[in-house]
Amino acid sequence: MRMRNFVMRRSTRKKTAEGKRSNGRGKRWIAPLILAFGVLLFSAEAYAWGVGMHMMHGSTLLQNLQWLAGSLVPVLRAFPRDFLYGCVSADIFIGKGSKYHADHCHNWSTARRLLQQADDPRLQSFACGYIAHLAADIIAHNVYVPNQLYLTSSTTRLGHIYWELRADEFADQKYWKQVLDILSGANDQSDRFVQEIVKKDLVSFDMKKKLFTHAVKLYDLGKRQQAVSLVSRNSRWDVPQQYVQSLNRKCLNLIVNVLNHPEDSICYRYDPIGSQRLAEAKRLRQFSKRIHRKEPTDYIFDPPAEIESFFCCHAHSDESASVGALRSDSVGHIHLNREPLHPS
Repeated sequence: MRMRNFVMRRSTRKKTAEGKRSNGRGKRWIAPLILAFGVLLFSAEAYAWGVGMHMMHGSTLLQNLQWLAGSLVPVLRAFPRDFLYGCVSADIFIGKGSKYHADHCHNWSTARRLLQQADDPRLQSFACGYIAHLAADIIAHNVYVPNQLYLTSSTTRLGHIYWELRADEFADQKYWKQVLDILSGANDQSDRFVQEIVKKDLVSFDMKKKLFTHAVKLYDLGKRQQAVSLVSRNSRWDVPQQYVQSLNRKCLNLIVNVLNHPEDSICYRYDPIGSQRLAEAKRLRQFSKRIHRKEPTDYIFDPPAEIESFFCCHAHSDESASVGALRSDSVGHIHLNREPLHPS
């Protein structure tokens, strides 16, 4: 009897120890998973191109400053890191959503105030990066994500996360490393400056930046390529590389246009948040399925003709060619309005 009790107690202790080890292993992942999931949920409707894509746009421009003219060229050449920080910092303001608000961090009024009130070259470079981010989001939020939401059965929120991940399939890992390097730099001056312009929220800027940085770190810890590959292999929906490249070329054209014409760029006619297009995408999907009795198969949101027609990037480095030297083969029918979708 004593031997049996000893065996039972030993067995119980062993199971308890194994349970603790198992719980310990599980608990190690609880906080990171909650953090990453929370950041994604808060920011799902604010992102379209991931920070890797925005960093790629900024780096490409810095390698091709001959595309630009005027007084901003020496500013960007002198303070490239501040420009790159501006390219990603607009997405630090998680939780703003895709609905229009007068004080939204992705409004042109906010970005233009940054540029107008920048009182030294370093802050000017930062403001240029912030404006470049919004210019790229015109294509992301009004063309890329709405088209993907129109074609697929995902919800708007989770679909937004999903298609951001799929777009990052084409952003090299080095850009995510570069994002972490830029975020860890001395950005206090830019942080204080942007907080003077963007309306304060319940969650402090410092906390949002910590969440944002930790999310980027989690995504970069050797898991990004595996996650993207897994998603791509198991997806019913393809994202043609040629299509993403063509959209990235348009992003670069818009960035060059807004930096060459900061007072009257054509970018100011379009909504970087994409509120109207994101709302239309699922509604039009439902309508199409009801009329045609089948899943939609063609893109319907095209860039406006004036964006299709102009070409600002006159020189091509190897890096710029990689983000979109090819032409778009999309077959859309709905174009953006020429007038602003919202007052800015």
